[in-house]
Amino acid sequence: MAAAFTWSIYGLIQKRLLRVYAPATTILMFYLVGVLLYLPFASPLRLLSCTPQEFLLLGVCGLTSLVSYVAFAEALNHWEASRVSVEAGHPLWPEVVSPESLGLAGIAGALFVVAGSMLSSLLRASSKRI
Repeated sequence: MAAAFTWSIYGLIQKRLLRVYAPATTILMFYLVGVLLYLPFASPLRLLSCTPQEFLLLGVCGLTSLVSYVAFAEALNHWEASRVSVEAGHPLWPEVVSPESLGLAGIAGALFVVAGSMLSSLLRASSKRI
């Protein structure tokens, strides 16, 4: 619940920032805030003891995060935030929220997102047991 709430807040803040700044700029701002918040707890000198493979993995992880968050920020430019919970809102308040008509592609996309999330959680849980 906390993760969903945090992601919702993050998405709303980023959606608002995208009215003023480019997607790459918003990500840079979030990264800088993260650096400033975590820097007092970091040990940058530990990087000197990393092997080349560890540096490569660190770089790939950083690059993957950067590309995915920039893509997410760009998607927010085209995403109508008000439609995200329409399907859940209609049964609760049918007089206020009109139903969203989902086609086969929309339903398939939703199923892929849910299946991917479940698979990711299952794989993460099984890797912790090993």
